[in-house]
Amino acid sequence: MFAAERHLAVALASALFALAPSSAGAQVGEVTGVVYDSISEQPLSDAAVFLWDTPYRAVSGADGRFTIRNVPPGQYSVLFFHTSLGELGVSPGPVPVQVQEGGRHPVSLAIPSRATLVRTQCLMEDRPEGAGAVAGRAIDGQTQVSLQRLAAAMSWPRGHSCRR
Repeated sequence: MFAAERHLAVALASALFALAPSSAGAQVGEVTGVVYDSISEQPLSDAAVFLWDTPYRAVSGADGRFTIRNVPPGQYSVLFFHTSLGELGVSPGPVPVQVQEGGRHPVSLAIPSRATLVRTQCLMEDRPEGAGAVAGRAIDGQTQVSLQRLAAAMSWPRGHSCRR
């Protein structure tokens, strides 16, 4: 019976030691922030936010907020992924963050706006004379629900221009 009690005491002590705050806890920081959808102009929920090439990650909440805890001090690249990015065919670049001991380090992440997407996908300096780009969102006029599968065509009569 003594061996069983001793085994139980060792198991309890081990469990309590694992739960107790350690001095290593003081050596970590947090990366916090918000993921924003610049196209729909609202916070982006369910975005996977991660520090590149590490196991540190979080998922943004309904308000777009996230917190990555227990990050050791160092220089990191913060990235995020969301199905919206795949649908748009874009990947925002990494955001650098320097984590310091015990610090809370804010980072802002966003899906680029329509204007930014058009600028990056159709460099205005390289476009041929008369070429342009149109971007937008199609919605049902009564329900204001986005139309996901829509084919659109646009033409511009020769000789007409709109210059500012």
